[in-house]
Amino acid sequence: MRRKRDNRMRKISKIVICVGALIMIILGMIVHDTWKDRIYFSLAVLFVTVLSLLWNIVAHNIVDKLRKMENK
Repeated sequence: MRRKRDNRMRKISKIVICVGALIMIILGMIVHDTWKDRIYFSLAVLFVTVLSLLWNIVAHNIVDKLRKMENK
């Protein structure tokens, strides 16, 4: 049961990060005037999103290792 809940939390956190990035890109398309600015902003958002997803994976793995050590 606990493993299923952990996997669900991983999926939910990834979905939240991706939806947040999508909202930021849409808002960037509305706010910025030139296509050059829109493209730069979108690339910056995508870069930060990738970093967030990687950090999310690392953080979940660290928590899993700590739980395994705690259960021993």
